[in-house]
Amino acid sequence: MTPRPVRPGTPPVPRRETDGGLFGDGRDLAATVRAHLAELTGPLWTDLPPDDVAATERTLNTLITRAHARLAD
Repeated sequence: MTPRPVRPGTPPVPRRETDGGLFGDGRDLAATVRAHLAELTGPLWTDLPPDDVAATERTLNTLITRAHARLAD
């Protein structure tokens, strides 16, 4: 499984219908929810220093990668 980026506004990783992901109406609903959440949470990120956001993004993505590896064991 590929970790998804944590930064708002980053496009989701494409999924195939055969890999257990949503499809049809479920995919449309999930896209609507993601768009609404991005609209609500986007302003939380606007005045943060870019270097701080980048460091946090790297840290959280590292944690996600480690969690996925641990769950795969």
